[in-house]
Amino acid sequence: MLSEHAGLAADEQTDRAHRVAGRIAARRTAGRAGAFIDLIDRSGKIQLYARVDELGDEGFERLLSLDLGDLIGADGVAIRTRSGELSLRVTSFTLLAKSLRPPPDHYHGLSDVETRFRRRELDLIANEETRTLFRTAHGSSAPCAERSTRTGSSRSRRRSCSRSTAVLRRVRS
Repeated sequence: MLSEHAGLAADEQTDRAHRVAGRIAARRTAGRAGAFIDLIDRSGKIQLYARVDELGDEGFERLLSLDLGDLIGADGVAIRTRSGELSLRVTSFTLLAKSLRPPPDHYHGLSDVETRFRRRELDLIANEETRTLFRTAHGSSAPCAERSTRTGSSRSRRRSCSRSTAVLRRVRS
């Protein structure tokens, strides 16, 4: 959606409907009339713009009562706000999964190194660099796992996977 509507001018909107899903990373109210919500998924971040006249009083209050870390799905149309950020004007939303604990603070992140290694899922939520590294590691190990499954050989898997692990170590440093 972001690349499709990159040329949209400020205060303009499209007629094409979009559906997005992600984890709530931030929430800002814009008075009684609206609110901005940042959603993050593995492809990046998108801003949602919710209005009372679109969702109704009950739906708008329900959206504002969601916690940081909750997973939601939202339907709407692409707009460019006055500040120039491409957003999705929400027409409906669905709570997909409730977060039991709040995610780590995005500003400070996880500062304790031991927690970062023991609670890898928290580090993946809080740190963009860790998510990028995870995608790189998965991309380099997926072909060798597929090859060993196809051939049925664990020896070739060990050899080719150790090469991809060495490549990953070079990427990290």
